[in-house]
Amino acid sequence: MADHEQEIDCRIRLTHDDFIMANHVVHGVSVLPGVTFLDLVYRVLAARGHDLCGVALRDVLFSEPVVTCEGHERELRVTVGAADADSPRAVRIDSRWVRHGKPCAPWRENARAELVRADEPLPAPLDAGRLREASVREDDMDTLYARTRREGIRHGPAMTCLGRLHKGVTEMLATLRLDPAGRASESGFHLHPAKADASTLVAFGQNDEVGDEPFVPFHIGFFRAPAALGETFHVRVPHPEEPSESGDLVHNGYTLHDEEGRLVAEFRGMSCKRIRHPELITRLLDEVTGAPLPTAETVPPGPALAADVSGPALAADVSGPSFVG
Repeated sequence: MADHEQEIDCRIRLTHDDFIMANHVVHGVSVLPGVTFLDLVYRVLAARGHDLCGVALRDVLFSEPVVTCEGHERELRVTVGAADADSPRAVRIDSRWVRHGKPCAPWRENARAELVRADEPLPAPLDAGRLREASVREDDMDTLYARTRREGIRHGPAMTCLGRLHKGVTEMLATLRLDPAGRASESGFHLHPAKADASTLVAFGQNDEVGDEPFVPFHIGFFRAPAALGETFHVRVPHPEEPSESGDLVHNGYTLHDEEGRLVAEFRGMSCKRIRHPELITRLLDEVTGAPLPTAETVPPGPALAADVSGPALAADVSGPSFVG
């Protein structure tokens, strides 16, 4: 069995002072944006030699957000089942609390998906100029961040994108780039968390009738990311988001493109869940409020989420303690 077909077990360390956690706060709690899981899986696959143009994730379920707090870290575990000609490969992300280098809580599931072949050809490049010319209104990206601030979400500079929004009769085009504060980490990701997070704000920030509560990703029917996001990128949203009958879920689909319009990522059938009550986020810290002393097991130092997972350090760890199988 080829290396990229074998089972994968990757461990990553997420600290409370990681730039993502320090710059993405929901109701006072540092929260890892759910779309970061997509980048993480794709970087793990790339480290194992996968052709990212030929794979996709199907039926992505975001089970529970990952949060951190002062004095604790999280250990993330990414597992991908061995290749099987008769069925898709199971993908799962779990995490557990770590204190003083030792686990102090059990593993909890955060996301799961199926890894499948992506045989569809890429579409023709996006004509961003045509969409800009057809727009009927323009806004600054900060209008969406202002909305999230009213909803109880704070984005620090390192998790912020700058750019313009071009609203057509039905569709939206956003042309974005990272805030200068985040550019030091730009090359370390396949889909930079700030860029992926900003794309969800564009896709789910058009319809004012869906409510003013914050949202978190809940499910994606199909996702592919054949190439890494460059410095400047486009978000194309064909139509405004649509709420479910209950209003608890909001649905949409959209694509990301590089500066020349080539497809970089595609989100089909994405659903986000409204956070009706702050306690739905703050209670995620309950597990370490008055937590017992750490167990005897010591967590080996693994690659950090932002710095070491994407580049040579991750590749070097494929045969080491951070990867099994």
